[in-house]
Amino acid sequence: MINFLRSARAVMFEHASFGGRSLSFGLIPFGNSFSSRFVGYTQLNQNSFNDLISSIGISMLPPTRRGERGIPALQVTVYEHANRNDNGRQSGFVHTFTEATDFVGRDLNDRISSLDIFENPAFRARREALLQSLNTLAFDLNAVLNELRTIRSQIDTLRTDQNRQRQQLEQAMISDRTALAALQNLLNKGFIATMPLVHSDGAGLSTVGGLLTFAWSNDTPLLFDSAVGNVALYFRGSDDQFFVAYYKTLTQRARYPLTDAPGNETVVGFARSTEAEMDRIRLDVGGDEVASTCTVTLQLRAGEQEIVETWQQVPRNPQAFAKVLNGLAGNRSFVGRGEMVVAEGRADRLTLVEGVNRALRRGRRCLLATSRLSWKPRWSRALPT
Repeated sequence: MINFLRSARAVMFEHASFGGRSLSFGLIPFGNSFSSRFVGYTQLNQNSFNDLISSIGISMLPPTRRGERGIPALQVTVYEHANRNDNGRQSGFVHTFTEATDFVGRDLNDRISSLDIFENPAFRARREALLQSLNTLAFDLNAVLNELRTIRSQIDTLRTDQNRQRQQLEQAMISDRTALAALQNLLNKGFIATMPLVHSDGAGLSTVGGLLTFAWSNDTPLLFDSAVGNVALYFRGSDDQFFVAYYKTLTQRARYPLTDAPGNETVVGFARSTEAEMDRIRLDVGGDEVASTCTVTLQLRAGEQEIVETWQQVPRNPQAFAKVLNGLAGNRSFVGRGEMVVAEGRADRLTLVEGVNRALRRGRRCLLATSRLSWKPRWSRALPT
């Protein structure tokens, strides 16, 4: 309705029944508001319309429903003399037209010299009512939108919670499937329990054992050996179920090969027993590769605990390396008796009175009392035996 009011016109016609020349005027707009317009004698006279108006046309807002009348947008107050009858100081006719008229009447015909154009009160009432309705609708729409936002937030919260529950159910289902697969595997293959090492004697014989917490029974179990290398433990459950546990005696000791640069096995270590713990031993060799000795590290993880044993200055020679790890590096052989002369803190001379009882390789280490000597003879002939 603002746009309609902006374009609405009051049209002055020269003759009756809207005939002849015409001159139109509208309200003075100020943004979305309007002010009345005064048309004086001078403006009418400049357009040759002073005392020539016989009919007036006014823009009509079309009806919204059938059977209703349109609403005039403007109303026109006309004066017989200039400047609103000299602002009331001069007597003359005054009349307000609230809608279009095809004849202004005998008293005003060809006698109008000034006029005021206003917004029609009926049009203003309809516009304000419509604006109030629009404001009410906007308020209601905003309330509905806020309610919809609240509902959407609740839906999002519910969706997030349902997704979380779905993920939890999926995880629980995966866990249940894993547990079911484990139970099915247990039914198909049986339960496997480790038998840790309990004791090893000096002869290398080992004793293993464990607590079979799953083997509950009110009766004394029976132990039998098997022709296929198993030891079978038979026992009866509380509901007369028949259970059996097998221990495999045929097994192989863990093997720890060490290779040289080309990848050849030079030293192979073997576990002293066949327990499963021995499979978790890790043997590492470190140090300078061109040095004659190395550092050997043995690692074993037992549950949450890790056992680490480090051997320093182990000979890289495979035979000597094996002797050190087998505990044979300390074996000594008697080769002879002698006297050593020490001068200024250094070994000056070694005299073997009776010679040695075996051949010694160049560089062979010997122990004289608490002194370690490297055998380096000055002659090239063989030593007497």
